[in-house]
Amino acid sequence: MKFRVTGLVGLAVVMLLSSLAHAVPVICSDPSLNNMSIEDSQVANPCLDAGTGNIGNGQNDDFLNGGNASGWTDITSSVAGAGFTQGGNTGTWNVGDAFSLFDSVAIGFKFGTGNQANEWFVYEALIDSGTWMFNNVFNRGGGLSHINIYGMDAPRDVPEPGTLGLFAIALLGLALRQRLLRTR
Repeated sequence: MKFRVTGLVGLAVVMLLSSLAHAVPVICSDPSLNNMSIEDSQVANPCLDAGTGNIGNGQNDDFLNGGNASGWTDITSSVAGAGFTQGGNTGTWNVGDAFSLFDSVAIGFKFGTGNQANEWFVYEALIDSGTWMFNNVFNRGGGLSHINIYGMDAPRDVPEPGTLGLFAIALLGLALRQRLLRTR
């Protein structure tokens, strides 16, 4: 009975503490410029990059040609089910089946801002879909133009031959020990 009461009290404390946890917005860009935010439960913190220009325009993709895009590839055309909704300066995003294609997935947002900085923002996604909010500081241009999906394969952990050799020797030693114990 004592363990049951202690367990229930512990469960109640954990539930109370977890209800106090709130998602924190990951703000991409200097707040004095156009910026956007997504909750940290949806994307990695900090955002990957932001800038003026365009994304998803083949060789003129300013994210892929910038310094923070090492290892990322534009996979927008090979992703099924990706998309977005927009209602003013907020909306939803979805990377479709991108996580089945790549280990890491990033989502880029391109806004019409009348060429006012910043126009695009790229976040590393932690989940398949979420919500976004855009702060158009200069109040110029339109809303969300399009999204781009980027993928990157993480390096695979491959055991070294020495590690496998040590494991094989250990197994051989255990087998030999077992055999010696049986003969006694």
